[in-house]
Amino acid sequence: MVGDGTDAGVAGYASEVIESGRLAELFGLLSDPSRAGILYALLEAGDLSLEDLTGWTGVSSARASEALRVLRNARVVNSRKLGESVVYSLSGTLIRRLLEVASRSAAGGRLRLKGLDASRSA
Repeated sequence: MVGDGTDAGVAGYASEVIESGRLAELFGLLSDPSRAGILYALLEAGDLSLEDLTGWTGVSSARASEALRVLRNARVVNSRKLGESVVYSLSGTLIRRLLEVASRSAAGGRLRLKGLDASRSA
């Protein structure tokens, strides 16, 4: 599917045809620091609960919940029930690759999240 954030037809960074409106939407999602932090945490760690995300990003639960609602509505984050928790993950290759390219461009390498080192050593 064109520009839906799924893995269908994605063989490389630029191989998926995407509408300019969807591309603008994806970049717009990165304009909010809470959303950007959540997306990068999911890129680095994979599946995370709301509690994990607040620890990794330093974002309050209320702000993270709102950001996750926006990200789910934009179809870049999936959620699923795991026991008593809901865990979140990136929805496809397109958003993953966009984040990888953006992080290298923004920081000359990978971006480091506020809680990354502490979360990994726990």
